[in-house]
Amino acid sequence: MRSFSPAHIRYLIERRLFGAAEIETVADERIVVCEAEPFDIAPSVYLPHHLDFVRRLHPETLQENENLRVRGGRGSHDPTIAYRIKGVRFRDSGLYKGKWARYFPPIKPQGNDPARVVGGGSYALASSYSGIKYFGHWVRDDTATCLMAETFAQPFCVRTPRWPHQPRYQQFFDLPWPVIDRADFDELYVFSDYAQNSHKVARYREIRRRLRRNAPPGSPSRRVYLHRGATGAVKRLMSNENEVLQALSKNGFVIVDVSRDSADDIVAALLDAETLVSIEGSHASPGVHTLAEGGGYLAIVPPAVFNNVAKDWTSALGMTYGFVVGEERGKAFHVNVRDLLTAVDALEAARR
Repeated sequence: MRSFSPAHIRYLIERRLFGAAEIETVADERIVVCEAEPFDIAPSVYLPHHLDFVRRLHPETLQENENLRVRGGRGSHDPTIAYRIKGVRFRDSGLYKGKWARYFPPIKPQGNDPARVVGGGSYALASSYSGIKYFGHWVRDDTATCLMAETFAQPFCVRTPRWPHQPRYQQFFDLPWPVIDRADFDELYVFSDYAQNSHKVARYREIRRRLRRNAPPGSPSRRVYLHRGATGAVKRLMSNENEVLQALSKNGFVIVDVSRDSADDIVAALLDAETLVSIEGSHASPGVHTLAEGGGYLAIVPPAVFNNVAKDWTSALGMTYGFVVGEERGKAFHVNVRDLLTAVDALEAARR
């Protein structure tokens, strides 16, 4: 729950009196980093009858998005934009400039880690709301934004939870994460950076290059199943996961547990893997940086939170994406193992 700092209270009063403002109205400069780009997207690999199992979409997607991801077609990547804003305050995990504000999940310093305060200067925001709420979004999205931020000014990173794997990934990516808790910025660059356009892909490829330079030596696995355990804000419970794990193990899959294994072990198994299978979720985001060139990702999608967001980054990177949908069983879902193995074979055949 957000505490009410003086800056936040003032903003609430001004918003009530004068209304809220969009970032476009407070920005001193709007810089188009990458223009909008059209794209063609291939259909996903899937078994047609699995669409009959879908009950509800994930709340963060739309039917039109899923139609394009599933069946393929032509779309357009939005532009990547940098907004330069003078005189921005950062208080209590909130950015403020006049009638404009942007909030982040509030994370307090812990233990002997003091609050980090900045007065003045030019900075560029690397963090997003989702990248603080979900570790997978930090791995995929905020790290890429940080690469862009450092080309504009000193990166400004909002404090994240103490994720156990984060420090090691920072070393893999050769990416410092300079946290600021309170600031009065002379100017701040804020980015619109969610499109999977060519600029974003170039940053993905740079992180992939750094990872391969810095990762510990290991024995890459051709097929990997990424087990999420009890991680994630939205629980995705597979009723027959033990059966699924046994079947995949018999078919050459190495099982990696993101809730138990070290970052080194996870990366060693995933690096240049040809096929990744996992329950859909942001925990699979390291696949952006680890999967082999031209690799494939098969998502096991719960029927009550149908979402194929990984189709966006796999397509952008020239990888193959497929999915199977579980059959709803109360609060959990059941996966047809024969269909799953059929889909794995189809995914791998589509890559050849």
